[in-house]
Amino acid sequence: MAKCEENELMMACDMLGIRANTVLVGDDQIIALRIAISIARQIIVPAIPIPQRGANGVMFCADNSIEYGEDALFKRLHEIRKMYRNSALSPKTLKSTSVKLDPNLALALEKFHERRISLVKKDQLIHDLLATGSSRAKAVFSETVKMIRDNYTGLCANHEHNPSPVSWDASSRSIEASVWSRSNAPCNRGQ
Repeated sequence: MAKCEENELMMACDMLGIRANTVLVGDDQIIALRIAISIARQIIVPAIPIPQRGANGVMFCADNSIEYGEDALFKRLHEIRKMYRNSALSPKTLKSTSVKLDPNLALALEKFHERRISLVKKDQLIHDLLATGSSRAKAVFSETVKMIRDNYTGLCANHEHNPSPVSWDASSRSIEASVWSRSNAPCNRGQ
């Protein structure tokens, strides 16, 4: 599996409160990936401002900040990680936040947490989650990176306000590892 896909998987699992030494058993990995996809569509995508060009030629976002799509994506992922770093993204957690999920997704999330008793702790890297060669799991997972990439193609990544842009890998249609490395900054861990 490509490095960028490994890092995107780590981010999705982090959103679901799955630790790096946790291995999902059986269909649970499919469930986790489907939930992560739905969460990405409902939380991450709508939250990213789309840059527009003002009368003076300066790119700006809806909130009037000079902020570009990739930076906004990173900031939103940072917020999500901070919000859920000490607890899984559970129905109880969601009730204490402003996040509103589709009822079907909320039910799926609740069922997933009911099944977490089947999680087995292993001293194993998170990228081994998909190392089983499950084509179905990889296909489901690829929907997330494709969706994110398709929504943010063409944004001005090289502006001076965004010195470390996210690069898109057109061949694998995946987000490069820079997203994970930036969202995994020291300020995000254990605070």
